Amino acid sequence: MSKTAAQALQHLKVDIMLNTSVVAATKMPNGQQELTLSGGEQLITDMYIPTYGLIPNSSYIPSKFLDKDAFVMVDDHLAVKGTKNIWAIGDVSDTEFPQYLSTERQSKYLAKAMSLFLRDMPVQPYKAMTARTAPPSH
Repeated sequence: MSKTAAQALQHLKVDIMLNTSVVAATKMPNGQQELTLSGGEQLITDMYIPTYGLIPNSSYIPSKFLDKDAFVMVDDHLAVKGTKNIWAIGDVSDTEFPQYLSTERQSKYLAKAMSLFLRDMPVQPYKAMTARTAPPSH
């Protein structure tokens, strides 16, 4: 599934950079962001949204999409409630505990779901963990 999702994203002209992290971000006078990547490369982008941490980084998101604790409200397919074709996963999402295990599971689910969605095929709901340790079987 990962290969299929990657191919679908590349078809949409999305650059995928595996095993790469942002080590520094600087806002430029024109509003763009200059990112320094873990391999030393520089990248200029129109938008940079860091997606990590225990406190949701959601200050840029309209409040109508946030719960009382500033997490993005998502449905059972991890789509942002009240939107079309926008998803939220990881620490900013209100669906599970903000931890690596949740983010990893959500990423895998969304990669598979996006592949199906892009081909107009049915997508099964995401099965959120109810405890911090044992994920349900898919």
